[in-house]
Amino acid sequence: MVKPVYSQHFEAVRSRIKRLPQLLQAEVENLSYNDAVRLVELFKDGIKKRNFHTPLKQLKPDTIKSKERRNYVSPENPLYGTFRYKNRFNNMMGIFRDGQRWIVKPRDGKYHPRKNKDGEAVESTLTLAQMFDVHEYGATIAGKTRSGTAMRIRIPPRPAFRYAYNILMREKARNDDAEKLREKIRVYIDTGRWKSAARRNLKDT
Repeated sequence: MVKPVYSQHFEAVRSRIKRLPQLLQAEVENLSYNDAVRLVELFKDGIKKRNFHTPLKQLKPDTIKSKERRNYVSPENPLYGTFRYKNRFNNMMGIFRDGQRWIVKPRDGKYHPRKNKDGEAVESTLTLAQMFDVHEYGATIAGKTRSGTAMRIRIPPRPAFRYAYNILMREKARNDDAEKLREKIRVYIDTGRWKSAARRNLKDT
């Protein structure tokens, strides 16, 4: 029986291939996290700068005037709120681990308080997740006029999250991450060089 003698290069390649699943798992997690960061950035910037490919439905003049009275920044911007509170709409998204992947969803907590006609702060009864559903998909809610007359208020869909996600998908299609990863694997197997993708930081803006 002839016993094969492997070259040092062959042994090195075999060792690299054995280590590859561990490297790939960490790489995919980092890329997934970076995608989540980018999605949150697109959501925030799209609302703040009004630069979605499809504009969000404009606010009614009365709504703009109401935001002006409460000193909102850029009161004409749909979904763009006050900087006095962390739990505002354009800052509601968080990044959470789900097994070996990362997901983006509204953080826990209530929506920020609002002032009533007497200038007093009134705590919101809606969670951030509920407020997200109202604006992303639209809703019809019961309300009252200033005189106390019952009325129904229709809030049209303003799907900022879907618009942000569509932009992210277009960016990923242009970048072709899969092809870049295949080339990275080829270089690693041939040379042993591997540079993990750095995680991006999510800025609170």
